[in-house]
Amino acid sequence: MHWSVYCVNLVHGQIDILDPSPWTDQQQKEIHGGIAHRIRKRLNDIFQSFTGGRFIDFSHWGLPYVPVPKVVVSNDCEFFTMLFLEHYDGENRKLNINIDPVR
Repeated sequence: MHWSVYCVNLVHGQIDILDPSPWTDQQQKEIHGGIAHRIRKRLNDIFQSFTGGRFIDFSHWGLPYVPVPKVVVSNDCEFFTMLFLEHYDGENRKLNINIDPVR
């Protein structure tokens, strides 16, 4: 199973992708390419519906990959994504902790 975090970054007007898997750039594009656009659309539709259109429309925002530590052991993705959720600073586009993937 593959785990990643998609963060609606209101400060920078983009959807940040935090992916701890050690993919090549090509693999990352193949894996996130199709689904990232669907996630963005569906999430935007939900926000628009839930807020009656009062939430900013982010259906066309960019989807940049944020540099994050990559897993060494393949089943650690879940733990990394939980750390990303807890410690991601979207304003500065970085983590507020140091993660040593080997430890």
